[in-house]
Amino acid sequence: MLRLPAPLKRLLAGVALTLLAVLAIQCLHLTPQFVLTRNLMLQQDLPVLVLTCALLLAIAWWGLPAALAGRAEKWAGGFAAAQPRAVSLVILGAGVIAALGTRFVALDFAISRDEMMALFDAEIFGSGRLLAPVAPEWRPFVPALHPDFRLPVPGHVAWVSTYLPGNAAVRAVLGKVFNGALINAIIVMMALAALHGVARRLWPERLDAQALAVILAATSSQVLCMAMTPFAMSTHLALNMIWLWLFVRNTRAGHACCVATGFLATGLHQILFHPLFVAPFIVQLLLERRWRTAGFYIASYAAIGVFWIVYWQLLLSGHGIMPEAKAGGGVGVAYFISRVTALLQFFSFYGLETMAQNLLRFAAWQNPLLLILLVPGVAMAWQLKGVLRSLAAGILLTIVAMFILLPNQDIGWGYRYVHGLIGGAALLGAQGWMALTAASGRRSLVPLVFILTAASGLILLPLHAAQMHAHIAPFARAQAAIAKIDAEAVVVETVSAYYGIDFVRNDPFLRNRPLVFDIGELDEALTRELCARMRVAMFDGRDAAKFGVQYTDPTTHPAWAQMQKVRTLVESEECRRLLRRR
Repeated sequence: MLRLPAPLKRLLAGVALTLLAVLAIQCLHLTPQFVLTRNLMLQQDLPVLVLTCALLLAIAWWGLPAALAGRAEKWAGGFAAAQPRAVSLVILGAGVIAALGTRFVALDFAISRDEMMALFDAEIFGSGRLLAPVAPEWRPFVPALHPDFRLPVPGHVAWVSTYLPGNAAVRAVLGKVFNGALINAIIVMMALAALHGVARRLWPERLDAQALAVILAATSSQVLCMAMTPFAMSTHLALNMIWLWLFVRNTRAGHACCVATGFLATGLHQILFHPLFVAPFIVQLLLERRWRTAGFYIASYAAIGVFWIVYWQLLLSGHGIMPEAKAGGGVGVAYFISRVTALLQFFSFYGLETMAQNLLRFAAWQNPLLLILLVPGVAMAWQLKGVLRSLAAGILLTIVAMFILLPNQDIGWGYRYVHGLIGGAALLGAQGWMALTAASGRRSLVPLVFILTAASGLILLPLHAAQMHAHIAPFARAQAAIAKIDAEAVVVETVSAYYGIDFVRNDPFLRNRPLVFDIGELDEALTRELCARMRVAMFDGRDAAKFGVQYTDPTTHPAWAQMQKVRTLVESEECRRLLRRR
């Protein structure tokens, strides 16, 4: 066996034991927590992290097969000799995995409301509109047809999501030529190509570090599995890396293009994520006394922030929708402030435990090699300052901001709120690689890279893909069943199915049949009107349970009695009699 140098053994053991200690604490359930985050951590991540830590401890204790050292060095030499072709193949492979995974792992199904709204808005933008008009006869039904994440448009005369339009616009534009699977592939390949461009700028003489940065990101289960979805996070990763590639060019044209990229990146879906990535770079410019460049970025991002904060108000005004003064503030600055205030009202230090679970999720969905290399990489970044320190600071700043504002990410494959920073983490990992090779040489490190990368690609990625598929498939089957119901309208008893609200999804132009309604947003008068227009059917938690969706007890819901009245009416002879009179 090839024994590892003592510092490297301590590093592997330290990472593994830290993960196990945090994992053990999380299993104790010490504070109130978000149920979904905790359950996913226990069900998906606990076995993966135990397996990963066992591998790291085994390598630290016994070392690596001696025969692997020579072969690994030979393979690494061949890879380096074939650059950049070999790196291009890695990037292409990631795109192929994302495209195939979109179809066969994620089932082309948007399981979360975030994903649904990206597709909803993309459909609107693809039609050449920024808002979808709602016909007068359907306006009273808008809350039932679209229960949440809907912009509060006065009178329900039109609708669009509460998310900023960038991600949906990108998907709408690419959707004119490519299907969803290829859009996902293109975005992840753009992210990895830009990451490689940054690495080449940072370390022009270190082909190994350039390649390793791409490999660390391309073998991340989080990068690949999130790329199988319409979530905005893959586009955040791509635009952050494009921004950084332009920034490190350090030319006037590059900085101007940075601002243009930042405009789109800030407006992708939530205003906060990209500025948190950029802020440390602006601080670094100030520390370096580059006053003009720093001033340019500060003024530009202030303007970008103001534009996206008032975007919704501009959108409504541009469509001739003039809300009352009080309501008008509800889609402008006041709307933004109210959303931030609402998040701050729920702040609790209990969120620390949820953030620990999020970070465990992040660790479980990465190449284990990244976890090892990040430790010396971040340490070196703080000494070297400049770009690498800004990347490390951006990661820390985002984690702190999410702890304060939104510790619960809800559904996600890994920890999606730091997804846009994985490229930066990969660059820090490459810096860690250079620090370790300078201290310990390549003899033990090269085979370690191959062992852990092979484990990530051949064991962890298939396992994560299976976990993702298993979680999505029941909801996809249930949604398909709703679409096949022989009725013109389906009322979903959303409170009796796990995340039943997400079964309520409709085309923005209401071209789908059956139309799907949330029972909680219907009253008896609206239900009678619906009965008079359409053949109506019910779908409840027991129907969803046939497809594997968890049934939940609806009787504890405060509006249960009202929902039962609506259900009784939908299933009554009176409902059918109203239709016959039409």
